[in-house]
Amino acid sequence: MRNLIDSVNSCLLNGYFANAVTILHDLNKMDLVEEIIQQYRIIFPDRYPHCKTFFNSYIDNKSMRLIQMPYVEGLEDFVRNMNEIAGDDEKTEDFKVYAKISPTNKLIQFEVIPAQYNSLFRKAMHLLRFSNRRNEASTVVIKIGRSKSRKRYFIENERALTDPGSPMFQKQFQDMSAVQ
Repeated sequence: MRNLIDSVNSCLLNGYFANAVTILHDLNKMDLVEEIIQQYRIIFPDRYPHCKTFFNSYIDNKSMRLIQMPYVEGLEDFVRNMNEIAGDDEKTEDFKVYAKISPTNKLIQFEVIPAQYNSLFRKAMHLLRFSNRRNEASTVVIKIGRSKSRKRYFIENERALTDPGSPMFQKQFQDMSAVQ
């Protein structure tokens, strides 16, 4: 079962929602499907114009509950700092950071994949501020991509990491629905 849940989480965090729902349906976990659909509608409103290659929640292997990732502030400064550190060299690949956040919003541990970007993340991570609203440690995934010119990094899942109730979210991710 753990491998199937890991597969569902991989599908969710990379935007393969139909695959995640199919696996959960086969596991007879329709309650989780409903929760995923609710979160999906929050993060991707109708007429959302961009790629949906990320998500803001994962399923905990032990409790079998949908867990919303902690929010992250300071992403603009973080990515700006990473770009300054990396310089003008071509950015050869994307990478992901899996970070465990304490209930007191501290970074407990992290893993960077591929590991060659560990040093880059370590140098810029002091600019990140986490908001874990749970009473237990929680995981957050930061997906770092490259611009089309491969000269700059950016946060692929910034929308998932930003609190939808914050002024920053309202300003940066304005409603894309049609004007009535």
